[in-house]
Amino acid sequence: EDYAREFGTASISNGQITGAVTGLNIGGSRAAADINSVTVTDPVNEGVLVDGSVSVTLDGLEVVGGSYGVRLTSASGGKLALTNVDLDGQSQDGLALVKDMNLELSGTIMNSVGAAIKIPSSSAGAWEFDSLTLLNSGAGVDASGSGSVTMIDCTLTGNTNDVILGGS
Repeated sequence: EDYAREFGTASISNGQITGAVTGLNIGGSRAAADINSVTVTDPVNEGVLVDGSVSVTLDGLEVVGGSYGVRLTSASGGKLALTNVDLDGQSQDGLALVKDMNLELSGTIMNSVGAAIKIPSSSAGAWEFDSLTLLNSGAGVDASGSGSVTMIDCTLTGNTNDVILGGS
């Protein structure tokens, strides 16, 4: 018989994570969390990895360094709210949106070697970003999918390319 277990909502506030392989690994079957004011410094891979069906709110997340600030895997799904984020200095991309999902995003992404926001060719989603600040990265947004990108009241400054649009 197919079923899923849910044990409630994990709550984390005012956390500091330094030097982990992955700062927060969120996933599984219907993972639920309410995370506030967490700083992840110098993760080996990513500050936050979303890998599975989730219902997660991350408010005040700060990730300094690492390959990715936040990365969604192809198994990601559900709803993710990333509010008041500060992603800074990633060696790949600040936010890697590998899977289409319900995403709320606000804050600042800066100093990524690749893109502040990377949307790969596998994406067919309709992404909407409102009131974001994307600074000093290889690209503000690099979108290669067949879906759409809408940006409202966003600030893009100092990027090598503000927007790169590919497509399939």
